[in-house]
Amino acid sequence: CDEHYLTNPVLLLEQYCVIITVLILKVTIVLLFCFHKMEIREVNDSDHEAILTLVRECFWNLYVPGCDEHYLTHKLLTHESRVPQLTLVATQNEKIVGFIAGSKSNVSNADVVINTVTFGPVCVDRSVAGQGIGGRLVQEFNTRANKLGYAAVIIQGYPTYYSRFGFVNGHQFQIGCAEENGEIAYPKGLLVLETQVNSLQGLKPAVFNGSSVFSDLPSEAVNEFDSKFPPKRKYETPSQQMFGIAVELSHDDTYPIEFNEKLCTDNLTEVEKTSS
Repeated sequence: CDEHYLTNPVLLLEQYCVIITVLILKVTIVLLFCFHKMEIREVNDSDHEAILTLVRECFWNLYVPGCDEHYLTHKLLTHESRVPQLTLVATQNEKIVGFIAGSKSNVSNADVVINTVTFGPVCVDRSVAGQGIGGRLVQEFNTRANKLGYAAVIIQGYPTYYSRFGFVNGHQFQIGCAEENGEIAYPKGLLVLETQVNSLQGLKPAVFNGSSVFSDLPSEAVNEFDSKFPPKRKYETPSQQMFGIAVELSHDDTYPIEFNEKLCTDNLTEVEKTSS
């Protein structure tokens, strides 16, 4: 070692300052990691109350004034179509900050019925938004669905978001939704991820069939269930406007100029009603 360097108090002080700064940074990183450490696990019965509260907070005024997703979740958590291995929560320091529900579904035509799985509702606590928790829940769901042998994951959502996970429009596999006239529609928001190689290749036009629980949400039952929670105000939001645009689009439609992806999750801003 340089003798001058070791005996110079200024240089020694600088060296100590550098060492202390590095140690402080390392400790800070470790503490931050521990504080924000996220775990994903299956839901258990004691989670239900926290999940319902989280779902209600996340979906309130998102697609319509108010929401019915908490009632849907309440039914889904005990429904026969629920897939326990795919109904997951994300936790930080044992607090539930994210949720994804898995349910059985299928695609069918005159020749075949193929077992698939669906996720939703999926949500993340607003206080930890932007940390990638929602994405990790989706990825974990897809990985587990593959291991469980499901042919595909089929959801309804915004392709602008879910395409990053490999989802494509159902039309690519000739999977659509049944209409009253017997025709098959291919909405822009019907998205498919093939989780088993070539499991959907060569499929003739087929209909997606989700769990019956999604279509059994009478408004009277929703309102009665919601009355058990603290009152919240219902109003129109930008996210509702974007949803209204998106649900009208077919697979080959382009988004109109008034569609703004950034507003799809804005369920806090109140839209002023214009006088007619």
